[in-house]
Amino acid sequence: EQVFLDRLRNHDRNFNPPLLAGMYILALNWWAQDPKLASLPKPDSKRLEEIASRSLASAMQRPKLSTMQAGLLMLQRPDADSWSLTTQLVAVGQELGLHLDCSDWAIPVWERGLRKRIAWALYIQDKWSSLVHGRPSHIFAANWAVKPMTDDDFAEDAPVTTRSAHKTEEEATETARGQTIFMQMISLTAIMAEVVDTFYTQSAIRDFDAAGPHATRLILERAKPVQIKLKD
Repeated sequence: EQVFLDRLRNHDRNFNPPLLAGMYILALNWWAQDPKLASLPKPDSKRLEEIASRSLASAMQRPKLSTMQAGLLMLQRPDADSWSLTTQLVAVGQELGLHLDCSDWAIPVWERGLRKRIAWALYIQDKWSSLVHGRPSHIFAANWAVKPMTDDDFAEDAPVTTRSAHKTEEEATETARGQTIFMQMISLTAIMAEVVDTFYTQSAIRDFDAAGPHATRLILERAKPVQIKLKD
């Protein structure tokens, strides 16, 4: 965040267009709550969405991490066509190696953390979209080598100016809360994914049908491990 704000203040023009458009689209939700902006004409959100969609499609031809960030932001719109775009992003993420363990890669520490954050955000998006749309997930545990998140994965080692280097106590608390919620959301999503894989795949449905009068007992046996994880 601080690096981004520094670049913005210094009039850096090298921002990824769909990422910037995605940020603006979501920020417009709070336009009326800002005293400085509320009285001004609100930007055309439809026009922004057109720019974001067109530039995102172009960026996917030669994707970067910022392409993934832009796509994930675009998916947070209430009326987003989430399943088709989610499917595309999973494919792009695999092309970028986001499903792999980057712990030993010869890249900066901040980039390792960024890759993990984007990877787990993609995991969350894929699993919940799968549930909402009733479609098979495109991320499988057997091919998901990303290590669990730690507090160190949120560190931003890139240089910032003195002006932005110091957060207020309230900002620091809010940042820490956001990091905790993100990591807990990953854990909850993993449990939800296990529920879907245990009860709602085609193979699971066949198993329950084949169990006949013993189906209830089979369901309860499979439910117990998941119930324990939810309780914890």
